[in-house]
Amino acid sequence: MFATGLFARAGAGFPDFWPLTVIVLVALAVRLLAVFSFTGAIDPEGSEYARIAENLTAGHGYVGIATPGTQLIFPPLFPFMIAAGSQVTGQAELAGRLVSVLMGTLLVVVVFFIALNLYDRATAYVAASLIAIHPYLIGFSSTVYGEITYMTLALAGVYWSVRALREFARSAFFLAGLFFGLAYLTRPEAALYPLLALIVTWTHVFLTDRGAFRRVVWRSLWQPAVFLVLAAPYILWLHGQTGQWRLEGKTPQNYAASLEVMRGAEVEEAEFGVDSDLTERGVRITSNLSVLQAADFDARDLVNYLRGKAKHVVKYHLDVMKFTAFGSPPLLFFAMYGLFRRPWRRELAAKQILLLSVLGVSSAALFFAYFLTDRFLLIFVPILVVWAARGIVELARWAVSTLRLLRGGVSRSARIELGLVLILAMLIPIIAVPGMFHLQRQSRLGLPLRTAGEWLKAHAPGPRTVMDGPTLLAFHAAATFVPFPYSDSDVAIRYLDKRQVNFLVLSDYGRETSPRPYLQAWMDQGVPSARARLIYDVHQEGAGRVRIYEWDLAGRSEKEKPDGHR
Repeated sequence: MFATGLFARAGAGFPDFWPLTVIVLVALAVRLLAVFSFTGAIDPEGSEYARIAENLTAGHGYVGIATPGTQLIFPPLFPFMIAAGSQVTGQAELAGRLVSVLMGTLLVVVVFFIALNLYDRATAYVAASLIAIHPYLIGFSSTVYGEITYMTLALAGVYWSVRALREFARSAFFLAGLFFGLAYLTRPEAALYPLLALIVTWTHVFLTDRGAFRRVVWRSLWQPAVFLVLAAPYILWLHGQTGQWRLEGKTPQNYAASLEVMRGAEVEEAEFGVDSDLTERGVRITSNLSVLQAADFDARDLVNYLRGKAKHVVKYHLDVMKFTAFGSPPLLFFAMYGLFRRPWRRELAAKQILLLSVLGVSSAALFFAYFLTDRFLLIFVPILVVWAARGIVELARWAVSTLRLLRGGVSRSARIELGLVLILAMLIPIIAVPGMFHLQRQSRLGLPLRTAGEWLKAHAPGPRTVMDGPTLLAFHAAATFVPFPYSDSDVAIRYLDKRQVNFLVLSDYGRETSPRPYLQAWMDQGVPSARARLIYDVHQEGAGRVRIYEWDLAGRSEKEKPDGHR
């Protein structure tokens, strides 16, 4: 295996090959089973990634589904991987799921070598096994979310940074920069990792071997150099698109939406607000470019914003740490025991700080998210698993040692220790099982939209522009997507014409949480216009109702037509 060889090459004393191979094969098998046995509709964010890949393949540029114009929010690596995979699979959705399967499987290898480098072989095998069978990680590895790909690449960079702390080898710094660069091209907060890794490395060398400090500093520059080589094309492309020098385009959108929410607006108003004159205000109903060009960071507003956001972020962390889908409370208990069971020597302290810095960056990024969901902290799981594996091994060893002292020797102590490790370790995936089923339920909730979208694709030839709440139906219909505006009913009707919509969708998917003022009335009483013709109406027990209306653009009077369309 290429990944196994890559991670083993710089390490001394590579462990027995077959146990890790078995663990990796189990991880691959259960993830493939999840893809081909439990898949419903594509997930909302996955529809953006997959549509970008489709447009790249078709030569339409870097364009997604959720907003008009060039996509400036999502970095390019994951969509390009999907586009490459779709050349084999023939469809972007399946390619995206298989990319997640592959990266979720490689995460096992990455975590194994991190644990091996921090602790010992027993801990590494426990950590790799937990990653392989962790239900929530299996669930995410069957989606088209980018989290699994990002985690694997970011933690691969952390591993090579950890190796560099011991060996100061150019190859380790080179590979750390490589993986951090790839992680940045998946999620932009990874741009901070090379800087943090250098700070930790230089501090560690300065405190332990000042004579080698200058030599290590020069060698370590391979890391930012390689990172910049990978990052530069994307940064230059962003500058060419926006006229601004920036590392990413997501923060201005999230900050603008968060400010509106903190001022009392509904989340969907901040995302999809449209005024009575049909001027778009929401950050997700206008192009990414217009949001970036309108971005304004006032220092006083920023300070007040961060102060107000802090309480929500702290509460969110406390809630997530108790989240059973992650495997808590056993995961958190074992992780804290493993992390603090023994004192840290200088080298171990530097390595732990590197892992903690990853958690810190992920936590800091939440301050610029206008809504919070558990997947934003999914990277906590593999890091906590490393520490938890150590805690489990230490507890098992403590128990066997205590029995030996109490009984004056315990026969078959190795088997007892192994049994205790297995019992303790299995508590984590057992607790986390509902998390995987929650992901699958979420996927299946969108299945009626997938069915309706595929029906529309087959029965409505020609260009299709669909107005809907979620992007799922439009993606499966191979249609252009326009979101329902946050407005009153009359404005929404007129907005259909402005955006040249010819189909609109009403469904129960997410409607109970949507505050758009008119959707409930439209669902109950129909669209209030003779130009809307119901062409699809399916109600499935337990899955809800989906209605598709065809909107007659040609039926407008001369008075109704906008300028330039008379």
